[in-house]
Amino acid sequence: MKNRIRKLVGMVIYPNEKQPKGCLIVNTAVELSLLNQEVDEKVTETFIKTETLLFDLLKGGQEQGEIPEHYDIKELSKFIHNSLVGI
Repeated sequence: MKNRIRKLVGMVIYPNEKQPKGCLIVNTAVELSLLNQEVDEKVTETFIKTETLLFDLLKGGQEQGEIPEHYDIKELSKFIHNSLVGI
């Protein structure tokens, strides 16, 4: 599971030359969320889905012994997501 998270972070830090620059959902969040309730709801929904994906990966990592049990994976998934959005 750690490798999956590494790949995800790597895709954000080192994007493929064919990928467009930036992230559509992050740009939408920054530019339109405060102006349009429907857009805000879609952005929030997408962010929740991403955090859920990260949570599931972290949970699998804990179950496989890759990630120590003392980590609060709910908070850690939020932290990783926030870091990815910030990049």
